[in-house]
Amino acid sequence: MSEPSVTPTSFLDRAKSLAAAAARKTRDTARIAKLNMDISGRRDTIRRAYSDIGKLYYEMHKDAPEGFFVQLCQEIELAESSIAAMEAEIASIKADANAARSGDDGIEIEITAEPAEEDAESAPEPEAPAPEPEAEPAPEADPAPEAAPEPAPEAEADSEA
Repeated sequence: MSEPSVTPTSFLDRAKSLAAAAARKTRDTARIAKLNMDISGRRDTIRRAYSDIGKLYYEMHKDAPEGFFVQLCQEIELAESSIAAMEAEIASIKADANAARSGDDGIEIEITAEPAEEDAESAPEPEAPAPEPEAEPAPEADPAPEAAPEPAPEAEADSEA
């Protein structure tokens, strides 16, 4: 059997065919990516519309929600009150920081007389606490001797090498 001969023309035709297939595949992949981005954009539009519908419903019915909306409205109210409490805490912290910078921090300082450094150096040092007596070792409950620990598998592998 003879091997098929490769002619320059057939090689060139094959290369052109592969290049055309690669170009088609690239166009298809680019088109799919663009369509997926467009789909994602449309889904974002839908999510925003749903959110707007929900906000509108909440504003219109928050005082008298019906059915399943009762629980959702309560969750919103709870979250809003929690946010308000946290915002009040932030405002308080900022107000305290601003008051501290202005010098009126509301902190009262009581000054008490302490011995001067000279007096502290000449004063007798406090006695060190007495050492605690050593505890006697507890008698062994099980007189069985302990087994020697087995060597780690890595150590065995090193000793075999």
